[in-house]
Parts: sequence; structure tokens; C-alpha cells
Amino acid sequence: GMEPVIPLPEPETETAAAVKVGIPTELLPEPPNGMTISEAIDRLLRLNLELRAQEMEISKARADVLTAGLRGNPLIYTDSSMIPYGNFDGSGGGPTQYDANITLPIDFNGKRKKRLAVAMRGQRIPEALYQAATRLQIDNLYTAWTDVLAAKVTIRFLKAGLESLEAQRQVIAPLVRRE
Repeated sequence: GMEPVIPLPEPETETAAAVKVGIPTELLPEPPNGMTISEAIDRLLRLNLELRAQEMEISKARADVLTAGLRGNPLIYTDSSMIPYGNFDGSGGGPTQYDANITLPIDFNGKRKKRLAVAMRGQRIPEALYQAATRLQIDNLYTAWTDVLAAKVTIRFLKAGLESLEAQRQVIAPLVRRE
């Protein structure tokens, strides 16, 4: 079966995780103003079309396993022969024959077991691809999340620098002679 994607261990709260890596708490988005990283991951897993398509491939592989394990259907058929055509008075064709046949396929050489084993091994491929794609998408999300937080820090430092320059200008402006 498919193993669930195991998330990285996280501290008790996202705030604790952010503070642990040096992100100021005022830069962390609050749910009313945005979404948390956990909410973003949940949304990614629900709405990413690539992941949903790969998830469907897993269902298809599971159906292939079921199909491979099916036994051959028995066949029942009837026929008739030597049916007189037209007027056969006194002809020596004999009586009409009716036959009923039952065919039950028996797998003596183990093809069903081999088909089932191949399908079960083949089922692991889409599962592994899905897990790899999920990890990659979550990694991309974490990278984007970190980039946004870094941009917020950069903006905060730029604003602080601008305020400092403005304060310096206000101090120096009266000292500069205007001619």
C-alpha cells in the first residue's frame, strides 16, 4: 500500500518554529491577515492539479492490481447442428443435435499469480512518484514562504534606513546655508 507522506517534525507552534530560526514574530502572518504555512500546505495538497493527477494514477494502478488478480470467466454456450433446411422428408441426415458446453479456464502455469505480482510491483511506481512530487511541491512552497519572509525583513530594514536618513536630513537641513 501507499505510505503517507511524513511531514518534518515541527515545534509546538509555528511561532516557536519561526522564533527558533530567527524570524521576528511581528513578521509572521496571522490567520486573519493571511494563512499559516500549515494552511498553505493543506491548500497545496488539495488544489495542486499535478498532484491530483498523480493521485489518480495511484487509483488506476490499484485497479490494475484488482484486474490482474481476477480469474478467467467460465463460458457457457450452446449450439445446434444438423437442423433440417426446407423440406427433408425421408432424407438420411439424422436427428437434429443440440449441444451445451461449459468451459472453465484453469491456470496451471501460474500466469494469474505472475500478473498479480507484476501489477503489485507496478503499483509502487505511481505511489513513489506521487510522494516525490508532493515533497518537491512542499519544498517549493517552503522556499517561496521563506522568500516572502525575507522580503518582509528587507522592507522593514529599508524603512528603518529611510527613517534614519530622514532624521539625519532634518538635523542637517537647518545647518546647511542657503545662498
